[in-house]
Amino acid sequence: MAKISNPQLRTAMREIQKRDRLTIAEAQVPQRPQLGDLRRDLRRRLQPLFADAGFNTNKINKLLASHEKKVRQLLKKQKAKADKSFSRLKGQHREIINNRRKALEHINGLPLIITPIIIETPFNIVVEPAGALVNDNIAPHNSWATFFRFDNRDTPNPPTQDEPAPPQQFVRIRFFFSWQNESDYAAVINATADLMLRGVCKVEEFGGWFSSGLTSLSMRAELTAYKSGTALGLGGQQITYVQAEGGGLFGDFNSRQSFVNTTSHLSGGPFIVNDHELVIFSVDVVAGWSIDEGQIFVDFSKGPDYGVTCPALVVGLLSPPTITTNLGLSPTVAARDRNP
Repeated sequence: MAKISNPQLRTAMREIQKRDRLTIAEAQVPQRPQLGDLRRDLRRRLQPLFADAGFNTNKINKLLASHEKKVRQLLKKQKAKADKSFSRLKGQHREIINNRRKALEHINGLPLIITPIIIETPFNIVVEPAGALVNDNIAPHNSWATFFRFDNRDTPNPPTQDEPAPPQQFVRIRFFFSWQNESDYAAVINATADLMLRGVCKVEEFGGWFSSGLTSLSMRAELTAYKSGTALGLGGQQITYVQAEGGGLFGDFNSRQSFVNTTSHLSGGPFIVNDHELVIFSVDVVAGWSIDEGQIFVDFSKGPDYGVTCPALVVGLLSPPTITTNLGLSPTVAARDRNP
């Protein structure tokens, strides 16, 4: 059978990019009960001073109550939208579970012989959005990308349409690899990859009068396997989370940064691949943020040896080699393997 051509790989990669939706979950803000007590005490002490200065505290309290009601209504709408999204994802999760069940059944009771297949180079490196890319390189065991992202736009409210929000408040670096099961039999595989990251993530918060803005940034590493554009194997690791909050009655400047110098080991599977089927792997670094009167910097280009490197991807063939390479196959195994 002819090998998959490079234009076919790029077409499949573009379909994956169209289907993917960025799903960066914001890390939970640590609870700070002592600061909350201090703020509540400050509010109680300020109310008489506002009243003495001629402020109508009753109207202010009504305004605050109205604001609280609107916040609760917004949270209720967001929950309904999340429930709808969960319902759509249920089918995808079930497909992942079913594929993994078939993979485990396929190798159940057989000698576990893992044959490593090293894919030394990705067939493409993609940075989203495209303007964040500074430089990249594809070479055996030396594929890397450098990138930079700055943003100072306040995060908008989600739109009324069923679309991701906010758009473009993220940066993602993707190393695309491919592997095709060239045998006449189903194969059970897993995959592993390493990402080496060096750079800095910084958030700055300016705050404002009578407000306490919060700007936060989260970065993850992810490994995803796609068959026919559908994600099957998925592994991920948190790389860093950094936040800054403007504090005080009239706000003040606050800056936090996280220096990233780490290697992330990612793995996914096992899953089953039909005979002659193509699998595309995406090894990703993803950063997303939320801004409220602040700004963010994601710098993986301007320092010495800054960047993200993905040396290779290793496909682990878990099926016995006689099944997946069509060598010395017994009639019993062949019959079973044609009907997994």
